[in-house]
This record gives sequence, structure tokens and C-alpha cells, in this order.
Amino acid sequence: GETVSWSGIRSIAVGRENFILGLRANGTVAAAGKSSYDRTGVGSWTNIVQVACGLNHSLGLRSDGTVVGCGWNYYGQRITETWAGVLSSGRVIAIGDNSSGQCNVSEWRGVAAVSAGYMHAVGLKSDGTALACGANNSGQCNVSEWEDLTMIAAGAYHTVGLKSDGTLVACGSNTFGECNVSGFHNVAAVSAGERFTLITFKDGSSTVVGNFDAGQSNP
Repeated sequence: GETVSWSGIRSIAVGRENFILGLRANGTVAAAGKSSYDRTGVGSWTNIVQVACGLNHSLGLRSDGTVVGCGWNYYGQRITETWAGVLSSGRVIAIGDNSSGQCNVSEWRGVAAVSAGYMHAVGLKSDGTALACGANNSGQCNVSEWEDLTMIAAGAYHTVGLKSDGTLVACGSNTFGECNVSGFHNVAAVSAGERFTLITFKDGSSTVVGNFDAGQSNP
């Protein structure tokens, strides 16, 4: 399909169903991978400060606190037109399938960032601790003892946290080695997919642990 430039990328988000979003420094978004349901239809987005991938949909947070979305909307998971200033107060709201309690975030406070997995959600609090809700059949919500975090990433069945010293912690399913992150240092960012973890280092290099489907593309 169309060739998309992956230069100037400052952060990435990985979707479960074989697609990736890249947020450029200029506020636009790049996408690669399967485009089903128009989940990679982000070419017109501008003034974006954060991106997130769901199973078959994509979301972007604008600098003015509003949210845009594209892709599958069967559960209303991208009806975001009324959202504004979602994280400015440290509170969290959620929409979509709540069959495992993954949208039970209304009592969360002091949250600086969130990440959504397949059937669970995790939040990074401003004090560096984490909280989670939803399915915990693989232990993916066992984050209550984590501290000194600067980033959190929810995969389909696992969760990864980046600590301020550049090391990583992980919990949940490790069937393909997606939680084998304890030996890494000088990490700048992390993102979690269905059965893998994508790690970016401070020198700009990156690596993957777990099962990385070739269909995800390699930007």
C-alpha cells in the first residue's frame, strides 16, 4: 500500500491485531500493518500528543485534551467526541466492552497515563505506582507492588512497566518470553503487543522479546 515515512517518531503504540502507530514530533501519526476496519486511518490526524491501539481501533489524544478515533466501533469503543481534558485532573473514564471489568476505572485518582490490553487496563499514577482492573487470569493485573515507574504498557495478556532507572518489570503471560525483560538497562520506552514486548533504548536502538508476527510490519 501507501509508503509512510517513519522519520521523526517520538513514541509508538502496538495493536493486538497486527498493526502499529507511530507518533511524530510534529503531532502527526504514522501507521503500519493490517488496515482492517480502517484502524490505520490516521493520516489526517494533527496536533496529537499520544496514541493508543485497541484490538481493531486506534485513538489519538490531541494537545487541547480532546480525543479522535478510527476503526472498529462495535462496542462504542471509539465514541470519543464528548471527551475533553480526560487526564488533566488525574481521573480516568472508559468506554467499550466491560465483560471482565476492564472499564471499571471511575474510582481511579492521581493517574498520569493509562494503557489498555485485551481484557485489562492499567494506570500509571503520578507517584510512580500502578493500578489495574479487568481480567487477571494470567496475572497481568499484579502491579500493586510496582513503584518508581515512568511508563506502563498493557499487552493482550501481560503488562510491562518502565522504571526511572531505565530497567523494566513485567507480569502476566510469558508463554513466548514476552515478560523476559529483567536484564535490560538504559530503556527509554516500552510497548506491549499480543505476545511480545517492544523495547526502545536511550541510544535509539530497539529490540523485541516474545513472538513478533511478521504481519505487524517492520517500520
